[in-house]
Amino acid sequence: MNTEPEDSGSVRHEPLGQGESVSASQRWWDAEAPSYYREHGEQLGDVRLSWGPEQVTEAELGVLGPLEDRDVLEFGAGSGQGARWCSDQGARAIASDLSLEMLRIGQHIDQEQGVAPDGYVTADAAGLPFADESFDVAFSAYGALPLSLIRI
Repeated sequence: MNTEPEDSGSVRHEPLGQGESVSASQRWWDAEAPSYYREHGEQLGDVRLSWGPEQVTEAELGVLGPLEDRDVLEFGAGSGQGARWCSDQGARAIASDLSLEMLRIGQHIDQEQGVAPDGYVTADAAGLPFADESFDVAFSAYGALPLSLIRI
């Protein structure tokens, strides 16, 4: 594997480590959070868990099973629509995302909707600050890959 930077004239390409990649992603999502929510918020729904761009809902599929009295983690949560929906179903839900600004938008939605996850955690999905087996259910409807690094 070539680790030397490529120089193609005015554009320079360099391999990034995990920390640099996380930092760049966090800065990008924090800057884009308001416009992303304005553009996609209606499609996502504020208290709905939809699986992917097809918008098939968890209420229709039941993939997660019964949620009442279960500990649930949504990672890559954005503004926490899925975790909010899980809380509305009786779960103790945590929304985790790399972007603090996306989670702040989630807190505003909570006030408007009157339902909220039990907590918000800013973290890279590849380095979540929870002990193994902290949750009965962990999911991400849209993001936070690679999944192979996540332990429930």
